[in-house]
Amino acid sequence: MEQAELEKLVQALDVCRREDRELGPERDYLGYLLRRHYAGQMEEAEQRAKRSEVRLDELHEREEDARREAGDVERECVQRAQEEGALQAATALYSRVEDRYAERWQASLVRNIVGEYDPGILQAMAQELADAAAACAMEVRGKKERRSEVGAAIVRTEHETEQLRQQAAEAKAALEKGAGNFAGGTRRSSPNAGRRPSIWIWR
Repeated sequence: MEQAELEKLVQALDVCRREDRELGPERDYLGYLLRRHYAGQMEEAEQRAKRSEVRLDELHEREEDARREAGDVERECVQRAQEEGALQAATALYSRVEDRYAERWQASLVRNIVGEYDPGILQAMAQELADAAAACAMEVRGKKERRSEVGAAIVRTEHETEQLRQQAAEAKAALEKGAGNFAGGTRRSSPNAGRRPSIWIWR
């Protein structure tokens, strides 16, 4: 019984060995196909990984560009807001100056519905201001000329006054000299001394 079972086992082993030899090429070819398949899968996976890395780099660069652009846009918005605030302040200041100017000079600075002056108003006002400035300059020149004439007249008057003072001083000196001569004059007696007064003769 044991001998029979042993023989069966040996026969089965021989069959397995024979089948193994017969299936060897097919097994090798199958291994080759599997190796080739998985090698292709691995290569494809590596290519996908490389493409993913390139894509990630591109996305990262685009993200950095977007951040920089966002920062630039934010700074530009801040600058525009500052400029807008400055323009609004300048506009408000100009409006106040405009109101004071209109009130002082009774000028009709009226804007239309869109906040602008009608065509020709500012040009006409500029011409009026230019004419007024020319008239004012002419008046100033006239006043300067008049001031110069008055100054020359004052100089002449002072000169004449000085001359009059000198003449008065000379006349006064002559009078004082004449008075001294009168006080020191000699008296001559006429033959009729008892009947007529003496006559003074100036030396």
